[in-house]
Amino acid sequence: MASTLGRNHRTSGIALQVEEGEESDTKSDVLMDCITSGALSVSSQLDEFRRFFDLKNDYWGHFRDLLKKEVEDSSSWADIRNHDRQRQICAKKFLEKHGAQYWGSYENRRMYLVTEGVENEKTCVYPDNEEALIAAVDILLLKTAKIRRASDSVRDPQPPPTSATARPAEPGGSATVPAAETSNHNRSATLTRKSKAAKKAQAGPSGGNGGIGANGANDAEVEATDRTISSADSTAQRVPDGPNRQNETLRGNQRATYFLVKSNISSLLSPVCVPFSSFKSSTDFINQLMAKCLPRGLPVNDSEEYFNDIRPYATITLPWSSSKTPFVLRPDTDDLEALMARLGCAWTAQEQGKLQLFEFEVEVMLTFEAKTVRA
Repeated sequence: MASTLGRNHRTSGIALQVEEGEESDTKSDVLMDCITSGALSVSSQLDEFRRFFDLKNDYWGHFRDLLKKEVEDSSSWADIRNHDRQRQICAKKFLEKHGAQYWGSYENRRMYLVTEGVENEKTCVYPDNEEALIAAVDILLLKTAKIRRASDSVRDPQPPPTSATARPAEPGGSATVPAAETSNHNRSATLTRKSKAAKKAQAGPSGGNGGIGANGANDAEVEATDRTISSADSTAQRVPDGPNRQNETLRGNQRATYFLVKSNISSLLSPVCVPFSSFKSSTDFINQLMAKCLPRGLPVNDSEEYFNDIRPYATITLPWSSSKTPFVLRPDTDDLEALMARLGCAWTAQEQGKLQLFEFEVEVMLTFEAKTVRA
């Protein structure tokens, strides 16, 4: 982004006028204007940060890995998210360690930064533009912390606090079984069912409704329960709260989420509906969906015969979203985190009753920029 500084420099739709030949302090002012005006903010796309830093695509992932390592070594993501001072300190330490590596000498800038900007001397320079770089890293840290929080809430929902004792029974209902007592309760219930089933087999059929079992069911019901449902499943039904309930809700939302995948090469890749899966990365997401679209009987390893020097990316649309604005998911980027964050927010809203939705359809258009395609 800084590499495009010129007479008409535009940053995220905001035009900034810079006269040619101005000194580096003026360039720093322009960079700070990008931040103070809100052109670069937490809501900016990750690629906008890359352009601000003038980094080549090849080094953007490594840059973010170093930034995450700095947080994990010297702070925590909770502190980064909640404390401005801690975030500023972390950003400054990061620049002290790696600022010269990326924006220091001319040789280093030629290696890591956009070539055109380096040759025109319009890239960020360290330490000349240190203040602007620290401010931009600060915002990137906050954005990353918020993305991680949303992703963690999707992948590992935290259980609510549990009481050490059972709650009083509701009128007409049964008390919730504490987690510490669940194991003993399971064993006791199982032994009770087996004992009563054995006695019933010895005594033969009896009239009436029979005796009342440990859970308020008669002997015939207990025997049927022993045949059809395990004690663990029975306990899960008796305990509506806690981590079991939250995990079941999460699994239910995931089962109700699917990807409707199409491609711009309809002669080769057929439209397909793909269930939700835990993808490892943006690249894994695209590769798996591409493999699902390949013709039946074609091994994934042989798919290279059909493409030569392909550059795939996915355009994502969420039909149930209020904005319905498509966004791009590219390999070797963190775009998948943005998708998971949006799904996580939707799942939470649905669980809280704020979103009346029974299924989450994600429309995916796979696009291949290929030199050669064999139909």
